[in-house]
Parts: sequence; structure tokens; C-alpha cells
Amino acid sequence: MELDKRVAKSIVENVMKGIDHNINIMDSTGVIIASGNKKRIGTLHEGALIAITRGSEFIADEKSIKFLNNTEEGINVVIKNRDEIVGVIGITGNNKLVEKHIKLIKIMAEIYIEDRRILEEVSLQKEFKEKLIINLLLNKNVNIPPNYTLKILEKRFSAVGVMEIRDGELINDREIDKLKNMSEINTCIRLNGSEVVFILSDNKIDKIENKILETIKKIQSLYKYRIYIGNIYEGENSVYNSYKSICKLREIKDTNAVMLASDYIYEMLIWDIRDSKLKKKVIETWNGFLNRDKSNELENTLIKFYHNDCKSSVTAQQLDIHRNTLDYRLNKIYEITKYHPKNIKSLSILMMARQLHSKNMQMPNKEM
Repeated sequence: MELDKRVAKSIVENVMKGIDHNINIMDSTGVIIASGNKKRIGTLHEGALIAITRGSEFIADEKSIKFLNNTEEGINVVIKNRDEIVGVIGITGNNKLVEKHIKLIKIMAEIYIEDRRILEEVSLQKEFKEKLIINLLLNKNVNIPPNYTLKILEKRFSAVGVMEIRDGELINDREIDKLKNMSEINTCIRLNGSEVVFILSDNKIDKIENKILETIKKIQSLYKYRIYIGNIYEGENSVYNSYKSICKLREIKDTNAVMLASDYIYEMLIWDIRDSKLKKKVIETWNGFLNRDKSNELENTLIKFYHNDCKSSVTAQQLDIHRNTLDYRLNKIYEITKYHPKNIKSLSILMMARQLHSKNMQMPNKEM
């Protein structure tokens, strides 16, 4: 570790407020980098070199200073940080008068240097974390140190949320800290002047869904900013895919204070049907439906209901079932897929999912 000149200058200035002796601080090569005597800064202190060589101290008396350049009577001791010699601190004056000060000065200097180092490390870690999250959002590669952990990378599912800061609105660091302290939020950063991004992650998808609902409630109780919540995705690119769904969600013209991508699947599919990730999500929904509908009874009911323009009486008559049985089947479809056939958007998504699934089955070797 190289001793920072600004840190050394600050130590000298603060120590000399309490004692009437000059203080010098030398780096690990013996060069004076801070001193109450400004003329000595930048010169080599030979007494400091002796202290460094010994790994302890050097007491310069009247006899020894005759043979040393740029060294005055006083005591010089090495200062360490994490068992590494980073420099030397010296106090000028009669040895009997200054020896009572040197131990305390050395301790103060080492504590100050360690505190500054910790602050710097915390700042660098925060900066690295923010860069890492931004790279995750933008799907850019980043080299992660072996000993560095980010909890969201250890979770199976992730969803991204954005709190939009509109023109004329301000959000300060204290408000950002409130978001960070919410138990549901795994991490949170200010991405730019117009948005604050937060990430929700967990190993269970139902827990993510609950986190989303709780987070929305808490944010709305504190702020009036607009909220976007991306789709929940699985895997190493889950953060990127979820944030990407928000970018598309923001293109949809809507005045709702809260917009969940899961509520706008239909619009987003229509907006960009080429989105392979979104197609895959819809197809997976249909696959899950087929796995539960072994007899194809529900699928046939859905198709009839769709072709009969959602007319329950006509559909029930064609299927030769009671209206209550039809309602039961439609509710069962909703239970499995989370899309209710009696809702026009949900019905459109279900039929689109069926078509995309059929097309995908015809081209098994082609990536979506």
C-alpha cells in the first residue's frame, strides 16, 4: 500500500494542533511527503531510511545527525498498515521531551490510515457493485473477483423494478436508502437521473410474486413515483431479460401508476412478436397447461369458446355440457395459466400461445 500524500498532510496538520513540535511523515522510500516545515517536503530523510531498514525506530541524537543528511534531532518510527510498513512518522525536538508523544502519535497515524483505507474499500466495493448491476441489466460481461459475492447471482429467479423519476421530481440518497432497507428488495441503485432500479430475487417463483406485491405497497406508501415491474425470469440472464421487458413496457402508452409486465403480455407480444424470450415464456405457459390437460378436454373447450365469440350458452350447447360445467373448465384454465378465457386480452394470449407452441413443434431444431 502506498501512503497517500493527502492523508499524510491531514495527519501532520491534526497532530501539530496539539503539540509544539514539527512532525514529518515519510513514505516507504524515506522521502518526506508531509511536514510542518514545508521546505523539507520532497527531500530524502536518511533517519527514516534507517528506521525502515530496522523495521522499528531510529532515535536521532546530536551525535548521529552529524553523519546524516537532512535529519534533525528527534524520534522516527515506522507506521504500519495490516503488517506492512507504509512509511515513517517523525517528531522533531529534544528526545527526552518528544519521547512521551511518539507512541501516541504513531497509534493515531495508524488508526487514521486504516480508517481511510476502509472508507476507500467500501467506496470501491459500492462502485464495483453498481457497475456489476448495470452490466447485468445491459447483459455485458464483467469479471467478478473469486471472493466477491452478490446475492442476486445466487438466486434462481429474478424480477427487476424501476421507479421512474419524472422531470421536476427529485429523489435524494436518504430516499434511496429507504428502498435498500426494504426486506423484499435484494439490491437497489440509481441508474441515471430518471430512474431508480431495484432487483427482487429468490429461489421460489411464488416468493418473488409476493415480494413484488409487498414492494409495490411499500413504495406507494412512501412515494408518488411511477413504478414498472418486469417479468420474472429464471437463470443467469434473468436480470437482463426482466429489465428488457421493462424497456418494452415503458413504450406502451398507459397512465397507470403501476405497470406490471405480466399484465401487458398481449401488448408486448403485439409490440414485438420477434422477442424470442417473450415467446418462450408464453410457450412455456402453454406447455404447462398441456401437461395438466392430459385429455385435451380443457384445450377443446377453450377452442370452442374462442370460435363461438366467447358465447357461453352456444359453447355449452355444442359441447353438450351444462353452463356450470363450462364455467368450471374456464376457471380451471385460469387456475393453471393465470389467464382467464373470459378476459379478452387473456384469451388472446392463450390462443397466441397455442399458435406459437404449434409453430415451435413444427420446427423443433430452430431456436426461438
